[in-house]
Amino acid sequence: MPQCPKCKAEVSTEFRFCKQCGAALAAAAPSVQPASRPAEPVKVPAAAAAVPAAARVQAERENASRDVETTQPVSPPPTRTERERLSPPAARAGAAPRGKGRLAAVAVVGLLVIAGAGLYYYGGGALRGYLPFGGGSGKPSLKAEQHLNQGLTFASMKDYDNAIVEFGKAIEVDSRYAAAYANRGVAYIQQRKLNKALDDLKQAEGLNPKDKMIQYNLTALFSLQGQRDRALDALDRTLELGFGDYDALRKDPDLNNLRSDPEFRKVLEKHKVFLQ
Repeated sequence: MPQCPKCKAEVSTEFRFCKQCGAALAAAAPSVQPASRPAEPVKVPAAAAAVPAAARVQAERENASRDVETTQPVSPPPTRTERERLSPPAARAGAAPRGKGRLAAVAVVGLLVIAGAGLYYYGGGALRGYLPFGGGSGKPSLKAEQHLNQGLTFASMKDYDNAIVEFGKAIEVDSRYAAAYANRGVAYIQQRKLNKALDDLKQAEGLNPKDKMIQYNLTALFSLQGQRDRALDALDRTLELGFGDYDALRKDPDLNNLRSDPEFRKVLEKHKVFLQ
């Protein structure tokens, strides 16, 4: 307890005067709370303290951006269609080189009309009743068909010299390949080598006597040679076998010698064909 400053007697803080000596006491002082423990300073690592404040802010921003990037949803890899759409055509996997598809497109042609002539080229698949050779299956070998298709390609470009060479190679591989003889005969007609054309077409007829296209080409050949009777007989046989390209009968310039003959219409009418 506090003491009186005069008599040193213990006094109460509730009174203003000492009970012993009556001396005035100091004003009651508010109770003093013990001082609180000062907070300890935050220890900063030496390396961090050495980094400038601006650098620390930049580092915190970079760390935040990396956190955002890692939380972004991962896009699935593009599909094959998307890759082909995004990549240039030349870079696409498996893209065919230019010019490689031309032969394949022509090779599947079963029937090809030569413009301006009206004569027909056809592949082995278009021939019916192909005669087998040597007891084989009756189907031409793959190599013979390849030469035939190559010849058809040259013929479509009006390169008849090379077409004849390829048809000849097909015949060398398969001597009973009627389509090769027939197509080489038509190529000879284009070159107006009519005697050679006749030999090949007759050979094809012997191998496949029921093929209407061979008969049609014989009709054109005899017409060009001025042999009207033989041409009309071949026309009769052509229609009998089911030839139905009436536009060719009407417009083919190789049949001009027949159209002026009255017997031409009689043959047509026999088979109930009436041209306008």
